Amino acid sequence: MIRIDSAQAARSDAVTTFSLDSDYGSMNESGLENVRQFLDKNRGANVVLNFSRTRIIGASFLGILAQASGRNCAIALVGLNGLCKEAFGPAKLGALFDEFRTHQDAIEAISPHISHLD
Repeated sequence: MIRIDSAQAARSDAVTTFSLDSDYGSMNESGLENVRQFLDKNRGANVVLNFSRTRIIGASFLGILAQASGRNCAIALVGLNGLCKEAFGPAKLGALFDEFRTHQDAIEAISPHISHLD
């Protein structure tokens, strides 16, 4: 049984934060779809992904992030730990995204990247 994702998004200072749930393994189709929809909806926006509650990420999740990396926006990662942090190494995704210790550090770092598309 796949549980429904209760992750939350919040917008502040031209940065949208998505606080992830605990499980984004490849079998969690609803959770993966929520992340994909969030990133599609916020294409071109500055995004902070908060991993502080996340314990499992799989190859499908990493693929979603890799696709999002070329969207002309800043994506910052916060709260990576344990197996989640290790998963970024072999996938070489650490070179695509900046990781920050705190949510505030991430917001301050990516806020200057605000794109003005008229």
